[in-house]
Order: sequence, then C-alpha cells, then structure tokens
Amino acid sequence: MEPLKEITFYLEGLSETDKEKLLSVLVLAEIRLESSWVLQEQPGGADVCLSRGHGQSIGEHSGPVICYAEKDARFGNSEQEGVFFLNVDASGVPPFPDLVSIFNQVDVWISEQSRHESARLSDVGNDACVRPAGEQDCAVSSNPEPTTEMHIPTLVPVVDEEVAEISVPLRVATGSESEGVTGAGGVSRKLSWLGRVAEYVHNLEPDSYYHKILLQSGGVILLDLYQDRFYSSVNIESFLDGSGDNKTSYISSMDRQGFKTELNKQDYFERPFSNLKWFLALYSNVSVLDIDTDNQVYMLSAWPENDLPGLRREHLKLAAFMQAKRASVAEISAETGLSVDLIRSFVEACFYEGLVRMDQEPEQKHNSAPEKPKGFWGGVLRKIKW
Repeated sequence: MEPLKEITFYLEGLSETDKEKLLSVLVLAEIRLESSWVLQEQPGGADVCLSRGHGQSIGEHSGPVICYAEKDARFGNSEQEGVFFLNVDASGVPPFPDLVSIFNQVDVWISEQSRHESARLSDVGNDACVRPAGEQDCAVSSNPEPTTEMHIPTLVPVVDEEVAEISVPLRVATGSESEGVTGAGGVSRKLSWLGRVAEYVHNLEPDSYYHKILLQSGGVILLDLYQDRFYSSVNIESFLDGSGDNKTSYISSMDRQGFKTELNKQDYFERPFSNLKWFLALYSNVSVLDIDTDNQVYMLSAWPENDLPGLRREHLKLAAFMQAKRASVAEISAETGLSVDLIRSFVEACFYEGLVRMDQEPEQKHNSAPEKPKGFWGGVLRKIKW
C-alpha cells in the first residue's frame, strides 16, 4: 500500500475550541481523504492556510486558502483562484461530508499546480536549446560568443524510494516520529521495563514529596509531588524509539535539599506529573484502574493536549469518537476497530489528565474482601499487588 502524500496546513483566526472541533472531524475523516493532513503551528512552508478571518490570508498566503463559511456569510469573489470555502454549522463544526469534499478539492488543486509548474520549467529548459534548421542540435562552438542568457535545466522531482507514514497526522510537526509503537489492530507496544517505574509511581506515599529514578541508560527522572511536576534528563518520548531494555538502576526518595542539588546538576525537561502517569498508562505493562469493559460507559470532557507524550493517531481517533459519543469500551472497540487493551489504557491515561467523564457509577463487583473499593474511581485508591 502506497503511503499517503502529506499536506501541511496552519490555522489562522481559530480559537482553541474551533481547533478542537476541526481536529475531531478531521481525524474521523482521514480515511476518506486522499492525503495525510498535518497541522503545524507556524505558517512558514505550509501548503495550505485554513482561516476564520476571510480577508487577510487570501492576499498574503501564496498557496491555497480554506475559509470558514458560516451561514449567511458574504465573501466577495467566491471564484477566486486557490480560495475554498468550508461550511460550518452554528457551533463552528464543519460537516463531515463538506470537510472531505473541500480538503480533497484542495488536494487536487495543489497537484494540478505542481504539474503545471513542472511543465513550465520543462518548457523553459527546452527553449534554452533552440537551433536554426539544418544545424546540429545544441552544437557547442569552440569559441562561444559571450551571452547573458541563463540556461535553466529541466527539473526532475526527486522522490524518496521509501516514505515512512507519519504516526500522528494531526499533531504539530516537530520532527521524525517513532516507529513500531502501535501494531496491527491498534495494539500498543508495552515497554516492560517501565513496569517498575509505574509500580513505584502509583505506590508513592502522600507525605513523601521528592524522588529520583536512575535508568540503566544514564537517564534521570525526578519527581516533585509537592509542586506536582516531574523532570527528566531526556524527553520521555525517546523511550519509544529504543528497541532495547532500559532497566531501572535504582529508585529512591530524597529530601528537599537533595532534590534541589540533583535538579541543578543538569538541564531537565519539565512537565506536569499527570503527563508521566498518562505516558505510563499508555506504554507500561501496569494498569491501576479497574475499568469495566462491558457495563460502564465513558466519554471525554475535553480534547487531549497536543503535546502530551506518546500521543498517537489511534489516540486522536479515540478522542474524537469519545467526545462525540458515550459508550462502553467494548462498544468503542466495535465501532472504531481498535483493540480493547488500547482503549482501556487510553481511558486510564485520560483519567490522569482529568478528561474522563462517566454518566453513572460502575456496578459493584462481588468480592470476598468488600472493604477494598471497586470500580473505576475506587481503583485509583488501590495499591498495586505483585
């Protein structure tokens, strides 16, 4: 199967709410799109501008512009070359069929413009070699006359033999994505060595604020529960790139002074502590929450932040589905085609970010030790038993 062509776009004049609504529809629409559409934060080098302000971008952006078209809006010349209008409803959500139609029209427009430009450059290159009738083609004189004409050769596009499919087409482009994290059927690869880290994190005593985790690779993770932050000497997403086992050398608690001394030794990436628990839920082999696959329904109250570590295409698809509809894990799996294990880990990860909403409490399960809390919320209070 040929990888999808990539089209980059940036947003102008859209609020964060507008952005979340657009991304929700775009994730669901990607199976119907001819190319992979990648969001980038800055306009520089972007193929397409998608704008809610319909005047400024049309004059400034050199490529195609997609303008939001609210009901009863009026825009001057709607036939302007390279300008496309995407209908949105009263709440600012583009209808699914309209988005697919407009984005594919823009795709065709970009392809046609590229072909025309290649043909023009080819014609220019051929015109640079014109001979009078009867003379040899482009004969080179041994004593050429000085000339100010510039020879423009035919440009042949260079296409890589292998193009890796981008794991998260809607994510802000920040460089190469890690490969092999999600396999067939949407099953996330679990990093077994993260299990000890996850076990330690979920068993932390509430009155012990500072901790150090030293990895076999030399990487360091510092936990500051007082400020609800964690610090890592390497970006934790880089863990997904490694194929080896990055075992934990040791884990220990620290006092405040020791923590500050360790923090000043080198530069660290700083993130909210919930981001670490999100990442561990997705990629460790430890699950803390008791998630009812069949009987409990779940829904997302907000869109996950784009910079959450390890956020992948499958997670965006789940986010779009779970914002639009409340359903059980089994129902979500049936309708999205993603595995139950992936969905359960995503629900748990979203819980740590405060994104999960339930309309009813899960049913209590019979157990010989009723004093232990059960269900989704009760699972948070349990300690991991090994």
